[in-house]
Amino acid sequence: MPVLCGHAYHLYLPVACKEKLVVPAFIEPAGRRVRFFVINSQLSQFVLARPHLLSHAVQLMQMANPIFLTHDSWLACDAVVGGYTEAQVMAQPAAYRATLDATTLATVRGLVSASTLHSPADKALFLAQWP
Repeated sequence: MPVLCGHAYHLYLPVACKEKLVVPAFIEPAGRRVRFFVINSQLSQFVLARPHLLSHAVQLMQMANPIFLTHDSWLACDAVVGGYTEAQVMAQPAAYRATLDATTLATVRGLVSASTLHSPADKALFLAQWP
């Protein structure tokens, strides 16, 4: 199964030192590296104290995403993380969960397209690959 932007995966994230729910934002053409948005259970005090980061936190409702969420959560769209190649993610088929709900997909697209936090190159890749 190909790696799908806008879909949730459960993968070990070295930056967090644990498994996390992540959502591919885009795949870099050179090296086929997957860049992810991270799903968090709560907003950190760091994010809450910074309006520019808080404005990039999209609430994910458990009722709209029952396949992979056990409670309401937050999609952090202020930055992308990653390091896995597309092939490494594809080699873990059990990591796949489901697509984000349609309202969230549209909200994230609008947020990132208007964002000043992402580079023009990253925004172009995102907009070309996000559903």
